[in-house]
Amino acid sequence: MLNLDWGKLIMSTLINSLSEFCMASITNRILLLAICWAVWPGSMFAFGIIFESRLVPVDKRQSVLFWPGDLLLAPMFVILLMIYKKGGKPSWGNSNLWWIFTIICMFICALALRLSERKNYRRRAHNSPTKILHDIVGYFFIPVMLLGIGIPELIGFATKPSNYNLWLGLAGCLFIFMLCMYVDGRKGFTPADVEARHPADWQPIWKTGKIRKS
Repeated sequence: MLNLDWGKLIMSTLINSLSEFCMASITNRILLLAICWAVWPGSMFAFGIIFESRLVPVDKRQSVLFWPGDLLLAPMFVILLMIYKKGGKPSWGNSNLWWIFTIICMFICALALRLSERKNYRRRAHNSPTKILHDIVGYFFIPVMLLGIGIPELIGFATKPSNYNLWLGLAGCLFIFMLCMYVDGRKGFTPADVEARHPADWQPIWKTGKIRKS
């Protein structure tokens, strides 16, 4: 029989450690927030400079959902860690089977999203470092962390409501995030906008020796 204890060990250790660190002090929460922002969307800007010799745009060509919308993902994650530490989730919420189920489902969703977007990009643009990073982090890693923690906690809240202030803060972040998605859907984007986000003519900085604007 397949032993799945490693899944529980890895995820439970990671989430428990982060939640304990988060709850230790407000300084830790601010630090964790800064680290999360450095990881995302910070890594996108770093990848643009290092692997594509360019500055990732933050002007009107960029989607509002990414900038500034993705800045809300970090506070959502920190709030979920605080909710997690205070308890309330069902017993299966941190089980190995739950995390493996979440990872498999999000992998399938991320792959489907990536394949569905191929028609919007030239092949080299679709396989650019920033696009691959975006799909791994934005379509897979972040949903795994947010949904893996959030769904059990939401069920726990429905069963025994508590931590109203934290849930209200989470709902506020989610509302603004969805509003960014709505704005993007309303204004639409031209092929030039899409190309500016993930260009086909990318080259790593060690080949070009300079950084250009998108």
